[in-house]
Amino acid sequence: MVGHQPPTGSGATGGGTGTIAPNNFSSIAITAQDLTAASYPADAGVSQQCVGGCFDYKVTGVSPGSQINVVLPLSAPLPAKAVYRKIKSSTGTWANFNTSTGDSIASAPLSSGTCPAPGAAAYQSGLNQGDLCVQLTITDGGANDADG
Repeated sequence: MVGHQPPTGSGATGGGTGTIAPNNFSSIAITAQDLTAASYPADAGVSQQCVGGCFDYKVTGVSPGSQINVVLPLSAPLPAKAVYRKIKSSTGTWANFNTSTGDSIASAPLSSGTCPAPGAAAYQSGLNQGDLCVQLTITDGGANDADG
């Protein structure tokens, strides 16, 4: 999920399906209300939740230790000072996406109305204001892999 640090403003929800290469990927866009209905707590670490969309996704067919690129198309542009937050379903706690062990986060603008392909050079490090595409590079079994 993309969160937003101050300054505050109105949030956006929604999104679309993500893409991943070359493995199997499924995703649904969810809202902050969906999180509440599933008994997950609000994220006190940000002033807005689900800016551009919240996503619930699953990747299969990845070898342990390998990295994959997950692309999430947003329904609203990234604001200044955006952060990517994830919830640990086992504990219900929120945390920043961990980049200390080789995973990374990048963003890009739309290209011809769609997000660039996973791994494309258009993705620039970090969450850049105005971009509509987020790419997460996640290591299977790493800090950002929900099933460890």
